Amino acid sequence: MLIGPRQIGVVGCGVAGQAAATFLSEAGHDVTVFERFAEPRPLGAGLLLQPTGLAVLASSYAMAQTVIVSPEQRTTIKKYVTTEQVRPYKMQSRVTVGATLPADVELVPVPETWGPSFRSYRYVYTGDDVVLVDPSSRRVIEVID
Repeated sequence: MLIGPRQIGVVGCGVAGQAAATFLSEAGHDVTVFERFAEPRPLGAGLLLQPTGLAVLASSYAMAQTVIVSPEQRTTIKKYVTTEQVRPYKMQSRVTVGATLPADVELVPVPETWGPSFRSYRYVYTGDDVVLVDPSSRRVIEVID
């Protein structure tokens, strides 16, 4: 029995969470990682990977294109599109991470208020989701619902 793409939540951005999210994303699933820390700290959020683990993760496309969106950033982004009354683009179907957007979808520069980790991306608002896109490949990096 074949199962189509799913929306999957991974709890924790530790070694197992990162690996699971990476490989699920590469398999075509829409993956959201939930992590209680907005950014790594010296205690309680450090990671140590042996060379073999690093090689496996580094070899995957998704790991190179991973964006972690904290709950606070998610709120800022969703507030922005509603407060600024960003006009939604009507998509034919739900967008998933890893998909390539067609050329007729207008990509908008990410506002400074979203933070420095998003500056290299563009976005499109669908009315339900904010879709972060790599402008050079038009590949979907993250879907913020």
